[in-house]
Amino acid sequence: MAHLTIKLQSKIIINVTVGTAYADCKIEYENKDGGRQMMDLAEFLDQLIIDTVHRMFAPHNILFPNFIWATYMPQDWRYARNVQKFRTEISRIIQERRSGKTQSYDQEDLVSILTTNDFFAGDDEMIIDEVITFFLAGMKTI
Repeated sequence: MAHLTIKLQSKIIINVTVGTAYADCKIEYENKDGGRQMMDLAEFLDQLIIDTVHRMFAPHNILFPNFIWATYMPQDWRYARNVQKFRTEISRIIQERRSGKTQSYDQEDLVSILTTNDFFAGDDEMIIDEVITFFLAGMKTI
């Protein structure tokens, strides 16, 4: 039941953040065993959040917090690649929105608001960071 709730929350957050036009957008996720599978954006976000929580409590991260980069394990590299894939996908959505290739149905999602705001003009990394912050904060408020 909890997993279904998280999945529903992820879909709501995706729709509010990047618009319903991207509900079926697929990203390749790297599993713990090194396998790959295609997931929609909400599933990918759901799995990334689960991985983030597991990673925070990994023994090597708890025992050696100052040496976190020096003690990177294979699962940490997979996690880093998955985070980068997510950031790249959000960047692609921002570029499509700016070029006018894809619009959200209601044009009032977070990406539309941020891409038209003067404060965020030309700073895609800042928009990506805001979107990720919204995703993480939204998981606790829905």
